Amino acid sequence: MAVIAILAAPAAFSHSGVKDPQVMARMQLMSLVAADMKILGGMAKGSIGFDLERVQARAASLEQHAVETLRLFEPRANDPKSEAKPEVWEDWEGFSTRANEMQQAAKQLGLISAEDDFEVAFRAVGQTCTACHETYRINTN
Repeated sequence: MAVIAILAAPAAFSHSGVKDPQVMARMQLMSLVAADMKILGGMAKGSIGFDLERVQARAASLEQHAVETLRLFEPRANDPKSEAKPEVWEDWEGFSTRANEMQQAAKQLGLISAEDDFEVAFRAVGQTCTACHETYRINTN
């Protein structure tokens, strides 16, 4: 899954040397998103056993992270280590739409009641991450 690779980049390297506290807070939030996605991705790949309660908890966490994303990105803070493109603020409406799509996809993931529904719902969350990163994140790979 490409989304897992995108989100699994080592946060420690990207966070070193960040001086702006707003940018640091955003990076820390994205690390939390990556941690949730890593657990869910492990379930999708079968390396972690499926656990509906854990899925629901990670989905609730992702839903809250989507809300927090808008709050943390609203100020136009910058830092040489930031991976946010200027398009975040130049196209705030589009960025907000992407965050809202993630929130809704995470909410839907949290509503599943069986493992059979997991893959499609998880993939929908991952697609929101990918869509946002393609437009609003500097590719550091």
